[in-house]
Amino acid sequence: MKRGAAIALLLALLASSAGADDAYDEGKALFERKWESAADGGLGPLFNAKSCNGCHKDGGPSRVFKVGTEWIARGAVVRIGTKGGAPDSRFGRQVQDLAIAGLTPEAALHFDFTNHPAVQIDFNNGPADPASVTELRLAPSLLGRNMLDAVSAAAITALADPLDTNGDGISGRARMLFGGAIGRFGHKANTPTIAQQSAEAAAIDLGLATTRVPLPHGDCTALQDNCVSQAATDAPELADEDLALIANFVATLKAPNQPADAFAEKLFTETGCAFCHTPALSDAQGRMLPVYTDLLLHDMGEALSGAIGGDGVSPAEWRTAPLIDLAPRDGLRRYLHDGRAKTIEEAVEAHGGEGAEAARRFQSLAGAQRAGLVTWLQAR
Repeated sequence: MKRGAAIALLLALLASSAGADDAYDEGKALFERKWESAADGGLGPLFNAKSCNGCHKDGGPSRVFKVGTEWIARGAVVRIGTKGGAPDSRFGRQVQDLAIAGLTPEAALHFDFTNHPAVQIDFNNGPADPASVTELRLAPSLLGRNMLDAVSAAAITALADPLDTNGDGISGRARMLFGGAIGRFGHKANTPTIAQQSAEAAAIDLGLATTRVPLPHGDCTALQDNCVSQAATDAPELADEDLALIANFVATLKAPNQPADAFAEKLFTETGCAFCHTPALSDAQGRMLPVYTDLLLHDMGEALSGAIGGDGVSPAEWRTAPLIDLAPRDGLRRYLHDGRAKTIEEAVEAHGGEGAEAARRFQSLAGAQRAGLVTWLQAR
C-alpha cells in the first residue's frame, strides 16, 4: 500500500468510534510487539530493545532497580560521539548492547546508580574513536505527550528570550529544525512530532527503518560490515500505516489526573520554577494545555551538563522537561536526563545555570513547604 493511501485509510478508521477502537488496539499491539529477528520484520541487526514497551513499559519512563548486586536500567541507553554531536565512526550514535543471532553486540553495558550514575562499557570488535565521548540517557514517560504535539508554535516562540532582554537570568530559545519546525520532543528538542520521535526511536533503538528515518541497518556504520550485510531489506521495515498507529497510540496515553493545590502552585510560582516549567500553553484554538514546560532549550550549567551536544545545541542545554507523570513508581523512578536524581528534591537541587536561582529559592523554603511542593509534584 502506498504511503498516501495508508494514511488515508488510517484517518478513515479514526473517523468512526469503532475504527478508533481498532486503531487503538492495533497501535497498542505494535507498541508492545517483541520483534524477534531481522527476518521477523527488520529488528536490528544491532539494537537496544525488542519493543517500544521494553523502554517505556505501559508508556512510562525508564525503570532502574537492583537484582542482587547488579543494577538493571530498562530504558537506559548510551549515546556516543563527539562533543559537537558527530556520531562515532565505528559505533554510530548509540552503543547497541543487543544483536540478532549470529552477530556480536557492540558492547556489554554495566550500570551503577549507587552514587552518581555511571556505566562501564566493554566494547567488542575494537575501541571507539579516541575523539568520542559517551553519555547516559534515560527514557522519559510518554504520558500526556500528545499535549506537546498540540501546543501552537506561536505559544512557544512567544516565551523565547535568547538574549535575556528582560534581565531575569533566563534565556530560553526554541530549537528550530530543518524546514522551520520547532523541536518539542527528546532531551535536546531534536524532533517536532510524536510520529517523528517514534520513527527516530524505531531506527536507533530497535533498528526498524521507516520512510521518515530510512536506515535499513539501524545505527550500524560502514565499518560494521557484518551488521550491514545482515540487514533484512533495503525497504522500510515499519510501514507508514504502522508508524502512524504507534504514534496514535502514544497520543492516547493520557496524563495522570492533575491534582489541584493552590498553596503548592503558589510556591511553585514564587520559587521561579514556573519561569521555565510554564504551567499551561495554548493550542491553535486557544485552549490551555497543562504541560508545565516552555518547550525551550535552557543552559543548565556545568554541573548538569551532558557530554554530547550537536546542531548548535551545547552539552549543557536541555529542553525543559514537562512536569507530567512524576510519580516515584515504587522507587524504580530516576529523574533528569541520566537518572542522577533519586528524588524530585534532588532533581531540583541539581539545577544550575538558568535554573540556579529557582533551585536556591526551593532550598530556602521551610521543610514543610518544600515537602508539600514535592508531594504535589509527585502526584502530577
